[in-house]
Amino acid sequence: MFLMLWTAMIVLKFSAKMGGGAQMSTAAQRVLGRAGGWLMYLSISLMSFGAVLAYVAGMGGNVISSLFGVSDTVGAAVFWVLASIVVYKGLEASGKTELAMSFVMLFLFIAVTAMILPPHAKLEKGLYVDLSGLWSITGVAIFALGCHTVIPDVYKGGLGSYEETKKVVVWAFVIPTVIYAIFMATFLLVFGRDTPQMATQGLELLYGKLGCSSET
Repeated sequence: MFLMLWTAMIVLKFSAKMGGGAQMSTAAQRVLGRAGGWLMYLSISLMSFGAVLAYVAGMGGNVISSLFGVSDTVGAAVFWVLASIVVYKGLEASGKTELAMSFVMLFLFIAVTAMILPPHAKLEKGLYVDLSGLWSITGVAIFALGCHTVIPDVYKGGLGSYEETKKVVVWAFVIPTVIYAIFMATFLLVFGRDTPQMATQGLELLYGKLGCSSET
């Protein structure tokens, strides 16, 4: 979180100094030349493509398939169609959908934690060290906190103040980090070394299809 926050502050500083909200590719081009701008553009495109794959595979291939009992391919296709409709509606619709989903996810985080922590958590399940997953969790953390591309838009479109945007960016990293840490620790204390990759899989083990539906 600290690493990603530090780099986010670098993005904010460059963006604020270059035309009052310059995009990352524009800032890279002005500092590093045309090659730097294209490199930044390609990296953002690659990250976006990876995010699409992650959501289609995770939400569609795992969550929807588990919820409705369909194949991973069908679940991924259904999610892709629904997400495509939202994107087709435009930026305003995407923003409203993302905001609504954020509140829903926050509620689900709290609900799932309340469902499994009191009756199933055991401290000894989390008291071990295994460094084999260090590389995997680093990638997940970078993806979860990789919101750098929206920082110029937050500065230019909403606030226009460097100090105010700086405060928003800090809280935008701290709050999700705390929520993720609590959610992760909860599943670790419940499942230990057998912690599944998807939360729905863990709830299905404890509560069957009812638990999977509640979390989804």
